[in-house]
Amino acid sequence: MNLLLAFKEHKEFKKNRPWSFWQFGPEVRSFMTPPHYAETIEVLFFYDMEGDVHIGGQHFTLGGNRVFFVAPNIVHSMNYKACKGIIKTLKINPPQLKSLLDLDTLLEYHGKDYSDLCISIPMEESIQMMPEVFASATDVNDVLIMILKFFQVLLNYSMEEESIGKTLPSGEEELREIIHWTEENYTRRISLDEVSDVFGYTKHYFCQKFKKATGITYLTYLNNLRISRACRMLKAGKSIGETCDGCGFEDMSYFIQLFKKITGTTPKKYVKELN
Repeated sequence: MNLLLAFKEHKEFKKNRPWSFWQFGPEVRSFMTPPHYAETIEVLFFYDMEGDVHIGGQHFTLGGNRVFFVAPNIVHSMNYKACKGIIKTLKINPPQLKSLLDLDTLLEYHGKDYSDLCISIPMEESIQMMPEVFASATDVNDVLIMILKFFQVLLNYSMEEESIGKTLPSGEEELREIIHWTEENYTRRISLDEVSDVFGYTKHYFCQKFKKATGITYLTYLNNLRISRACRMLKAGKSIGETCDGCGFEDMSYFIQLFKKITGTTPKKYVKELN
């Protein structure tokens, strides 16, 4: 069961180790990773997962074995169905990696940048061991070699005329601004009228635009963001009452109801399981 990992965000890297790895599965509950972005590169290895992902304005339906590439600062979200699949998540920190391997210069040499690269590629034999290398390598050279192999595969597919999905830069900056604004204000009541007005749109157009970019409604995103933060607060030792207030909920019963709907359990049981 992956209840405790469902909303985990990972942004810290160990010294002299500009990469990280973690895994969900082999049994995954239904859960959503709300739209978010980071300065890191994210590589997702999906094994028989079910659900949908939105990356850089592109929508993909999961199934079989597939690899997804998320470039730095690209908004992405995932909506997973309960299944027996596995997710292996790899992160690369380009600034920390730069002294060893400058990915920007590598791409520039090939006349490319991150937006030119495929988002979705097959699980080629040459990169199948990438998660295991990221998980257990003690020699940085092993990781660097695997990163180079991965980017070579990405470049090869990206040069094909009918490559599978590329990042759409249009609207990404504004979408990041919406996410940033929401994360700054989710602890209080937010209405659709307010957020649409902040960004200069009618409510109808804002809702339509947000769903097209992320695959979910803004209110669904907001609720999942709040429950995501609620999980963190409970894990940090906050009481259920403090968590309810701190995540922007005005009604305790609604908070408990929504928490159970999204996580599959109540806040009280969640705390008990953490302990």
